Amino acid sequence: MAMTPNTAADSAAATSPHRFQGLEDGAVGLRADVLDLYASLQKLGLLEHVAELDIKGLTVIPPEKVASPELIERLRTAVLDVLARRHGVQASRQDNLEGEYNSMPFGKLMSYLLLEDAAFQDMLMNPALQAIASYRLGKNCCLSSVQAAVKSRGGPALALHTDELYVAPPYSQYTTGTNLTVALTDYSAEDGPTIFVPGSHKLRRQPVGNEGYDQIERVEARAGSLIVWDGALWHGSQPRRSEGLRLSVIYYLMRPHMRVQEDYQAEVSAEVLARHPPRFAAMLGKTINLGWKHQGPRLDGADTLVGSSPYC
Repeated sequence: MAMTPNTAADSAAATSPHRFQGLEDGAVGLRADVLDLYASLQKLGLLEHVAELDIKGLTVIPPEKVASPELIERLRTAVLDVLARRHGVQASRQDNLEGEYNSMPFGKLMSYLLLEDAAFQDMLMNPALQAIASYRLGKNCCLSSVQAAVKSRGGPALALHTDELYVAPPYSQYTTGTNLTVALTDYSAEDGPTIFVPGSHKLRRQPVGNEGYDQIERVEARAGSLIVWDGALWHGSQPRRSEGLRLSVIYYLMRPHMRVQEDYQAEVSAEVLARHPPRFAAMLGKTINLGWKHQGPRLDGADTLVGSSPYC
């Protein structure tokens, strides 16, 4: 007798030797994973960006598909507030700054920002960011770092490289890390743009010498855009020639078996966790069943099934 897809899934779940205590029938279903993810990407208008990301290794999601102008303004304010608190620099977007701001390829790079302002947390939970990260890395992906770059006029170029700095080549065929950069000011040829080599993420290694420079493209994006690229993509940047500051917030997300750059688990408060849905705690790795001691691993919930689906 032919089975409907749901009946077949129920039957397979009931007979699977890999069942875990505490999991309900249908808690893990490849078909549901695929359809839910597709529906989410379709609703947010991201299907074309998924294709571009897969083929070229980088896509620019325009502001109207990302976040409200109010959230982008909150992020700009938060970045400048952190700059003032940490470094005593009162600045606006129109200022030109000296020192690290125009002598380093990134400009001034400020790290560990998630708990500095609720705006950084709200952007992490942004539907477009979450959907494209879940597609690329699975719904069990974790936050590795939240950084802000404050780049002034001048400075050196950033050489082509990948973000898989500690990974021996050849990299995994599956993406292990993804950069999601929120452009808080415009990116153009004069603004110190990110450059990249389309399709280079398929090579799964670092560039060698001057390899790739004859094939670069420059990233152009309006303020409020989300620039997404594969961790294996060859990318860098060029010097800024425009007046004023280029501001961006960089979210680096990764699969749960990778080691995070910034560890928020010990410092995040119960109040911050309560402000957000459970997905937020999962992004900080709180549901990942690794790092146990004498008590051993938990085997009583779906969290044990990290990576059970290629889509989730």
